[in-house]
Amino acid sequence: MQLVALDVLDFRNYATARLEPGRGFTALVGPNGAGKTNMLDAVHYCGLCRSGRKLQDALSIRHGREGFRIQGQFRRGADGPPLEVAVVFRRGKGKELQVGGQAVPRLADHVGRLPMVFLGPEDQQLVDGYPEARRQLMDASIGQVDRPYLQALMRYNRALAQRNAVLKQSNGIGAADQVLLDSLEPALDRDAKVLREARAGLLEAIRPDLAEAYARLSGGKELPSMDWKSNWSEDAALGPALRRTQGKDEALGYTSVGPHRDDLILELDGHPARKLGSQGQKKSLLLALRLAQARWVAAKAEQNPLLLLDDVFDKLDRQRAEALFALLSDWGLGQVLLSDTNAERVDRLFQKLGQEVRILTPEALQT
Repeated sequence: MQLVALDVLDFRNYATARLEPGRGFTALVGPNGAGKTNMLDAVHYCGLCRSGRKLQDALSIRHGREGFRIQGQFRRGADGPPLEVAVVFRRGKGKELQVGGQAVPRLADHVGRLPMVFLGPEDQQLVDGYPEARRQLMDASIGQVDRPYLQALMRYNRALAQRNAVLKQSNGIGAADQVLLDSLEPALDRDAKVLREARAGLLEAIRPDLAEAYARLSGGKELPSMDWKSNWSEDAALGPALRRTQGKDEALGYTSVGPHRDDLILELDGHPARKLGSQGQKKSLLLALRLAQARWVAAKAEQNPLLLLDDVFDKLDRQRAEALFALLSDWGLGQVLLSDTNAERVDRLFQKLGQEVRILTPEALQT
C-alpha cells in the first residue's frame, strides 16, 4: 500500500499543507514542535480514523478554527488506481469519513482498508505502562485484518459495559439483577473465545519475527520473549469464571475476569523488560515488536502496511539505527515515513546503507 499524496486543512499547526512522499523511505526533518509528528498522525487518521497518539479529535483542530480536514490519495496495488480518503471533523458535529467520494456511515467498516503501523514515543507504554496499551496493540493488529475479530471485540465491549452497569447498581450488597447478568453471559462467553484464540494465534505467529528483529537490532546480546497472561485461562470458557467471581465483582462494581484483563508480558533473557531493560534495549524491543506486527499484518492483508516511525532515532545508537533500516530493506516492508530532528544524520545513514530517502521539512509542506 502506498500513500501518493496527503492534504491537510486546519490540522494542528498546519493551516494548509501537502505531503508527497517517496515510494520507499521519506524523512520529515526539523526541530521539535515544527509539525513532523502532526503530519504522520494525519496519515494515520486516513487509515484508522483516529490519532495514532490517542489524542481527542477536538485537540487536533488548529487554534481558532472550527474543524479540520485530511484528504489522502492511496494505492493498494503497484499500479492500481488511486483511492481517495477524506476525514473531516467539525466541532459539535463529530467526525465524517469519505472513501472514493462516498460517505462511510460506520468508521469501523473502513478499518483494514489501508493498513498502517505507527510507532511513536507513546509506545514506551507498551513496556512501562499498564496492560491496556498492550491489549490495544493486539486489538489494532488483528482488527485491521480480521473483520470477525473486530466485530466480536465491539460486541464484547458493549456487553461488558452493560454487565458493569448492573454490577455497579448492586452497591456491593449482592443485589444485582441476576436475570440480566445471566442474559449477558452467553454473548460475553462467545466473543471472549474469539478474542482469546485470535490473540494467542497472533503471539504465536510473530514470536519468530520478534526474535529475529531484536537480534538484528541488538547484535544478539539478549533474547526477547513474550507471553500472554490471562486471569481466566484455567477455564475452557468465560462463563464459569464469571459465575465464580460474581460475588467479588458485585463488591467491586465491575467485571474482574475476561479478555479485557489480559496482558502481554515482554521479557529480555527471562526478566521483565519493564524493570531491567535499559532505554536502548526497550527502544529496540519496541521496534522489533512493531516490525513483527507490520510483517504479520502484511502477510494477512496481502499488502504492506504503511509504516510510520515517529522520533525513530531517539534512544538508538548508530549501530542500532543502521541495523533498523537495513532490516526494513531486507524485509521489504514497503513505504516508510519517519521523523527526526537532524537532516544530516538521516542523509548520512542512508548514504552509508546505499538506500534512497526523500528528505522533507514541515515548512516545505505548507501551501
